[in-house]
Amino acid sequence: MLDYYLGRPADRVSATQAIPQGMSDFSRAMEAARSLCERFIRQYGSILCPQIQAKIYGRSFNLQDPTDWKAFEEAGAHTDPTKCMNVVGNAARWTLKTLLEMRVVSL
Repeated sequence: MLDYYLGRPADRVSATQAIPQGMSDFSRAMEAARSLCERFIRQYGSILCPQIQAKIYGRSFNLQDPTDWKAFEEAGAHTDPTKCMNVVGNAARWTLKTLLEMRVVSL
């Protein structure tokens, strides 16, 4: 969502020349991303899934391993609303709050 509202259009990106408006757009997008990352770090200590899992479950899971995937599911990953669903809900809420604070969207 941040990229949808704040990403640079293709005509403002160049590998060979500086485009001032593109840099302004880039700075604004980075400000939004930094704000969202800071919210994750305050709540979970990280923006990375394994560290967020460790905070929520007391350990991380290798989701490519069938045994760990089963343990992840049994720990309530997709059935307990205080687990992963809460993280996703917070991400959506914080993203909208960031866009509102930057006056990119309004209610």
